[in-house]
Amino acid sequence: MTLTPPTAGMAADPYPYYADLRALGPLFRDDESGLLIATTAGAVREVLASGAQTRPSDAPVPPAIVDTPAGRIFGRLIRMTDGLVQREVKAAVATALGRVTDEALGAEARQEAARLLAAGGIGPTALGFQVPVRVMAGALGFGGDSRGELRDLIADFVQCISPLSGPDAIEAAIAAAAELESRVAGLLGDGKTGLACYLRAALERPQAAYSGHVLANAVGLLSQTYDATGALVGVALVTMARYPDSLDAFRAAPVEYLREVARFDAPIQNTRRFFHGPDRLLGTDVKAGDAVLLLLASANRDPEVNPDPDAFDPARANLMSYTFSMGTHRCPGEEIALHLAAGTLRALLDSGFSPVSIDLAGLRYQTSANARIPMLA
Repeated sequence: MTLTPPTAGMAADPYPYYADLRALGPLFRDDESGLLIATTAGAVREVLASGAQTRPSDAPVPPAIVDTPAGRIFGRLIRMTDGLVQREVKAAVATALGRVTDEALGAEARQEAARLLAAGGIGPTALGFQVPVRVMAGALGFGGDSRGELRDLIADFVQCISPLSGPDAIEAAIAAAAELESRVAGLLGDGKTGLACYLRAALERPQAAYSGHVLANAVGLLSQTYDATGALVGVALVTMARYPDSLDAFRAAPVEYLREVARFDAPIQNTRRFFHGPDRLLGTDVKAGDAVLLLLASANRDPEVNPDPDAFDPARANLMSYTFSMGTHRCPGEEIALHLAAGTLRALLDSGFSPVSIDLAGLRYQTSANARIPMLA
């Protein structure tokens, strides 16, 4: 495939290309896409610390889902918003997540994966996109019988977030969003314990508007678990296939192993920011309306922050990773994602699956705007 900055993450090995982009400068304008490209760790930090926003000023919600259930959820997700409300909701999400233990969720993921594998008919890719969502649904307070259905609804809903989705996918996302709204509202109405109710308690405010943020970000916990954690499971298996001698390191310290995987072959390769007014960054004039593509995967391989960055080293000291972002938009569920992926992978290895069976020569990656999802059996 012809590599471009926005699509490089779908290539078999985009990292030499990212090195070439870093040589062009920390921040440059790509003539083909019109995007500013942040290639280095320093540039990514600079953009994230600037006034750049997560959405364009004229499209806080994608036009195709405005005034729909999907649009209502999208417009309140902390990953898609900025400002005071975003910060308050994010703090509440962090407080709610603090009520569960990462280790317990990891153990539950291992048990859930073992159960699905024992039932048969599921491959490693499907396992990575099933288990974390099912476990997170349980943590939110949903009963076991509904967790498979919730996973399917989330698989439809996340299509409204991707700019690559066509009309049929958007229609399915809108329908899924309406059902998710109903199910989460019912869960909150039951008053049971779980992350959804913990989030509601943490966001107790006189403003009625906050009730919508509780519902939306409960859905957001499921959607981020689906794509980012599923992709992490996939790239970890590919890394194990490439470095079979590293399996002992995974078994000894699975979460630390996955931290290095997330740096070495980032499951989320890039993200975007938008300037609502003029600025100047790293000697480059930025206009209102400019979009910046932050190459998180390239920043992870920047030798200025990670010496010998192209080496996979599960024991790497002073690891610097931008995969989960940083600053006000750093993912509050990073530790949960690592533990969910670790539990899923441990069960898969326990079942007798051998990563060396992966056909690396024929490996392909799913079409995605930013996620790196290996197409495994």
